[in-house]
Amino acid sequence: MKYRDKTEIVAGILDVAQEGALKSKIMNGSLIKNPYLKSYLEFLREDGLLEYNSNTGLYRTTENGKRLLSIYRKLHSSLYVQEKARDGKMSPLMQSMA
Repeated sequence: MKYRDKTEIVAGILDVAQEGALKSKIMNGSLIKNPYLKSYLEFLREDGLLEYNSNTGLYRTTENGKRLLSIYRKLHSSLYVQEKARDGKMSPLMQSMA
């Protein structure tokens, strides 16, 4: 698997959790292993980008998280052409956000 920076991992988590998702769905959808996922979920909750409903077990991207994801996508789309031109290869997560 290609190395992903923290920003790409955060965007993946926020993307998967937009409509609400269990931890397992986030882990599979964002391609991150459980020990790392725990720290990301805690970080995103503390920063108000993700919320957790203990009754349902669902994580959901907050409005602030959705705004951050939108900014990330705009930045990504402007860099997409440069990356594609450079090597013609992109990670599956980057392709899904294009």
